[in-house]
Amino acid sequence: MGGIELNNGGQPQVYVVAGAGSGSALYRLLSKRGLGLATGIIHENDVDFHVARAVGSTVIGEKPFEEIGARAFLRATEIMEKIPCVVEADFPVGRLNRRNVELVQKAISQGKPVFSLRSREEARGLYGGNSSRQVYCRSLEELAQNLSALLERSEVCAH
Repeated sequence: MGGIELNNGGQPQVYVVAGAGSGSALYRLLSKRGLGLATGIIHENDVDFHVARAVGSTVIGEKPFEEIGARAFLRATEIMEKIPCVVEADFPVGRLNRRNVELVQKAISQGKPVFSLRSREEARGLYGGNSSRQVYCRSLEELAQNLSALLERSEVCAH
């Protein structure tokens, strides 16, 4: 069974679905901006797993070279449900991590804002009609600005 690394801080504000190095620069950027992160499901031998831990993220992991299992998927779903927005970091999709596509689809179906670094065409192939409900960002900086604006509006609305 994969491991779960919990951060030392408060409630994460952003859930990042990444893998194969697609999240490393994003984790660093968002961490520098003071945003709490959760991420997964990432294989424990993936560079994203180690970088996410290094910046203090909550990390949902899976054993190396195994398909994402039900336990890790359930835990990721439970954590993601408590977080206001999701980022899809243009991770490569294969047999072992296919359930991460389901995780993003679940976020979309819950009505969460889902920001994507993937091209619209590729997202359409993965998410079908749900791809039109994502916010596409051309760069990490554009993504960070969109997230900050959304989270600031959410805090204003929450008070």
